[in-house]
Amino acid sequence: MRRRWQLILPAIGLMLFGGVTYESLEGRRYEKAHGQYFWWASIRLDTHQVDQGLVTSTPCKDTEDNCVSWEPHAIEDPGPLTRALILSAFPTFLVGVALVRTLGRHGVSEIWSFMVLMPLLIGTWYHAVGWLMDRWKYRRSRPA
Repeated sequence: MRRRWQLILPAIGLMLFGGVTYESLEGRRYEKAHGQYFWWASIRLDTHQVDQGLVTSTPCKDTEDNCVSWEPHAIEDPGPLTRALILSAFPTFLVGVALVRTLGRHGVSEIWSFMVLMPLLIGTWYHAVGWLMDRWKYRRSRPA
C-alpha cells in the first residue's frame, strides 16, 4: 500500500495552520482587547492566564473618560484559508480548544498550549484521514 496521502495531507494541514497563524500575527485583523487576549482566527486566547491576580476590565459606560471599548462585532469574517482549515479539521479544533481551555484553567498560557497542541493534533488528524484515503484507494485498486 502506498502512503502518498498519509504524507501529503499532514503537510498541507500544517501549511494551512502556519498560514492562518501568519495571518493572525502579521495581518492584525483581530485586535487585542486591553492587551489581554490574542485572536487566532476567531479563537480567543488569553495571554495572561498564568497571572492569577489579573483583574479583567468591564465594558465602558457612557460617563467614563479614558475608556477603551471593545466590541465582539469588530471581529471580521474568517478568510478562505481559515475556513478551509477549520472546516477540514473541525474535530481537531473541538478537542484542541477544549484541551487549551482546560490547561488554561490550571495556569498554563493558552497561547503556548494552543501553538504546541494544535499543530500536533492537526498533523495527526490529517495523517489519519490520509491513511483512510490510501487504504480505500489500495482496496479499490486490488483485483478481486
